Amino acid sequence: MKYQLIVSDFDGTFRHRDNTVGQKTVSAVQEYIRQGGKFAICTGRMPTSIRPVLQRLQLDGLYVAYQGSVVGEVQSGNFLRESGFTKEQALRICALMQGMGMRIHLYDRENCYVNYSDEYLKVYEEICHIQAVYVEDLYAFILNSSQKFFKLLTMVRKEERNQVRDALRQKLGEDEFYISCSASTLVEVTSVNDTKAAAVEFLCNYYHVDKSAVLAFGDNQNDAPLLQAAGHGVAVANADELLKSVADEVFDKTCDEDAVGDYILRFVL
Repeated sequence: MKYQLIVSDFDGTFRHRDNTVGQKTVSAVQEYIRQGGKFAICTGRMPTSIRPVLQRLQLDGLYVAYQGSVVGEVQSGNFLRESGFTKEQALRICALMQGMGMRIHLYDRENCYVNYSDEYLKVYEEICHIQAVYVEDLYAFILNSSQKFFKLLTMVRKEERNQVRDALRQKLGEDEFYISCSASTLVEVTSVNDTKAAAVEFLCNYYHVDKSAVLAFGDNQNDAPLLQAAGHGVAVANADELLKSVADEVFDKTCDEDAVGDYILRFVL
């Protein structure tokens, strides 16, 4: 088998945009696994948002959450990797975001904490199947917490997304943080050590697979490290133009057309 490990982003890649997953894709992955391949979802979602979905789809193995910060076992719930921010880093990001008047999401292992509530948050909660926890002052919450935090993001208007991304990069720098976009309205910050490239590194070491034998799929800017780290990186047809520019291949199917499943059936199995 040419590709011993397949790593796929979830939203906009593996999942349809109506929040369903096509049976064609699920069946293709299951057959790939049956033939000896290894498969993992690598997503910006939190563990409590992605793991139940994979269980319902009966996809066993490992999953990666928060880009590359957390790696867990789908069935057992055990965590194999937990990285994330230092408290000082989380405070610095939060202080900047609060000072810029942003709508903020702060994530520990189990929960999403927010400083706002509106119809856009409700849509986010419905898509991710979570209930966010409102906290008026997230900076004070971090300061007084003993918890580990893995990601902060801000929800913005589509037309402002890249401008906000670039402003955060300029103000925070890129030596410690990876700042990118996972959706048309989301700008995310993780540790520079917690990208999807780090996820590929971990998975390759875990499964004893060379990177040249990794096939990866993605659709948005935060998937660039994933596609660049893999032996072959595929952008689905609905992908962000930035991702298409760094992909080894741009496939002719969208996520709504079961791009991942169709590709596996046509070129892997």
